[in-house]
Order: sequence, then C-alpha cells, then structure tokens
Amino acid sequence: MILSNSRKCPIKGCRAAIPHARLMCKLHWFMVPKPLREAVKKTFGALRTDGLDGIAAYRANRDEAIRVVNISVVEDDGFITVHPNVKGLPS
Repeated sequence: MILSNSRKCPIKGCRAAIPHARLMCKLHWFMVPKPLREAVKKTFGALRTDGLDGIAAYRANRDEAIRVVNISVVEDDGFITVHPNVKGLPS
C-alpha cells in the first residue's frame, strides 16, 4: 500500500513504497554504480543552492540512475530478478 506521503519506486515492476525524498527503494539504489549514486546525491544537494541551474544536471543523473537499474532487472511473470550479467551487487 502506498501512503500519501510516499510513492512507488520508479524501477519497472517494483512495488516498494518510498518517501518522496528518495529516488528509489534501497535494493535498487544500491544497484546504481557508486560514482553515479554520488553524482545524484551531489546534484540533488546542489538544487538548494543552484536552483534552476542545477535542475538539468540533477535530472540527467536521476534519469541515468533509473535507466541503469531498469536494464539490470528482468521481469518474469510478475517477479523481478537481477539480470544474471549484473555483478558487484551488495548481498
């Protein structure tokens, strides 16, 4: 159940409810390569100081993080599993 103060994780097939301040659920967040996670956090934080100038950079990093994870998951009969070629995920 998704509450009014939360939303659905943007990764295909994921039903996790997440706070609006999060980009995606914890499982999927740690599938994002660390340098890209850092870039997302840095550009998100810069929105407070850079305002409109920082939006394009944040959106580009956000969209890339979602894209990277979406190509790493395989949906099969409603079950989401990590693509077998993805390595280095936390256990």
